[in-house]
Amino acid sequence: MPRSALPRSTPSARSVDARGVVDFLDALERDDHIQPHGLMLLRHGHVVAEGWWAPFAPDRPHRLAGREVPPPAGATRPPAGTADAWRAFRSGVSRGRLAVSLALAGGTDGGSANGGGTDTGDGDGWRVRVEGTDVDGSEIALDLPLGLDRWAEAAPPAGGDGRPLPVATRGAWVDDDTLHVDVLFVETPHRLRLTCRRAAGTLAPAWLTGPLWDGPLHEQRAPLP
Repeated sequence: MPRSALPRSTPSARSVDARGVVDFLDALERDDHIQPHGLMLLRHGHVVAEGWWAPFAPDRPHRLAGREVPPPAGATRPPAGTADAWRAFRSGVSRGRLAVSLALAGGTDGGSANGGGTDTGDGDGWRVRVEGTDVDGSEIALDLPLGLDRWAEAAPPAGGDGRPLPVATRGAWVDDDTLHVDVLFVETPHRLRLTCRRAAGTLAPAWLTGPLWDGPLHEQRAPLP
């Protein structure tokens, strides 16, 4: 079937209240439970508003997931709750054993909120590391740059085929003691948050938008065409 671009128009030309579109976008931004990737609003077959939230883009492949889709034969659903799903995922009971750490490049390995080093103020030199045995028995070692108040993108090889795994990370200080680090698998809906406590020296991972069933990290990307 031939493909053609959808025609574009302004909201007012299609009897859409532009102020209402802006109010809708503001409401999305205010809701901490919604992590929008992109938006396309159509009216009478015309696109009247569209946009993407960084680091997503219209030309980037994106794998979708819906909770109404049954898991593949033989797969098991993770326990309810993002934190429980992550704990089960990394428990080592037929699900792999992964270690997540935060560190300064060239410095002392972290495994804690401050990585045993001094914050440079802009995130330069910080790395997020995911290492260990994945759920399919394969070894994984991801060494990712960390942006502070900005997305830092990387595409390290992962899995037996060595295909790139597009990932973006962003860190933000919630207060003087708490750092949130989001690890975003940008070709999927899945986002992992690391909550780092400086005083306690702890790092707690939890899925904000978790996979619907078990699978290795290197599968968190768009399938080959």
